[in-house]
Amino acid sequence: KAFIIDKIVRDELLLGDIKNQNVIKPFIFGKDIKRYELIDQRKYLIFLPWHFPLTENDTIRSSSKEAETAFRKDYPLIYNHMLNYKKELEGRAKEETGIRYEWYALQRCAATYIDKFDECKIIYPETTQGPYFYYDDGYYTADKTCFIMTGSSLKYVMALLSTQTITYYYKLNCGGVILGEKGYQYNKHAVEKVPIPQITTAAQLPYECLVDCIQYAYQKGLTSEAATFEWVINVMVYGLYFEEEMKKADCYINDLVAKVVKPFTPDDSDQFKTEYVQKLNQFFLKDKEIYHGLVH
Repeated sequence: KAFIIDKIVRDELLLGDIKNQNVIKPFIFGKDIKRYELIDQRKYLIFLPWHFPLTENDTIRSSSKEAETAFRKDYPLIYNHMLNYKKELEGRAKEETGIRYEWYALQRCAATYIDKFDECKIIYPETTQGPYFYYDDGYYTADKTCFIMTGSSLKYVMALLSTQTITYYYKLNCGGVILGEKGYQYNKHAVEKVPIPQITTAAQLPYECLVDCIQYAYQKGLTSEAATFEWVINVMVYGLYFEEEMKKADCYINDLVAKVVKPFTPDDSDQFKTEYVQKLNQFFLKDKEIYHGLVH
């Protein structure tokens, strides 16, 4: 309750001082992440690293009264919020709290990579019952039950990881921990073993467009459209790895899909996106060549 707050408390803190937004971050847990979908519980993290707000002061090596004084002065509302939990916070890891860091600071706060959460990234739970990956454009911070993936070609990589083909390969060949009949873990060392075909940026675009369409469809409750697009990506990814076999069976749809999908633009309204998603869904189901590839 000290660090993880709900929307009501967050809104009160921002109403009192908009500067508080500097340390309040939207927060999710691993259980909130599904395939192409995130269940936003409207929780927020008050991010207070060691020696806040003097974190950049390299001369501070231990719990600092100077830092606490600056905290009380610069962020009085958040400081008073933390005071409500001071007794409980001081009881944490007594060999460290109040010695290595201040009573109000997070014990372990990803201080060396917290800025990565502000980047575009893939978020996924370590323990799961399916390929649950979500593309985030830098909005959310996550707890320790999640991993994040940053870098280039993220939507293309996520499209592959979310398919049945890669899920089957991962379980069979990558050394991830299997938990019972349905559960397994996406351990970092295992995910890195997934072979990702190196294709051009232009060739990645259809996958990126479909990822955007799927996540938008789930956000707007267009679940049948999302399911169709996932189906299309599954067939495309299979064709990416087994192109000759798919062409022999007249099931290769990658080139045709690449011709018809278009990326969203920042100016597109929700109405435009909804109509586009619905029309694209109908096209995929009615086009004979694509539908043949989907069902065969």
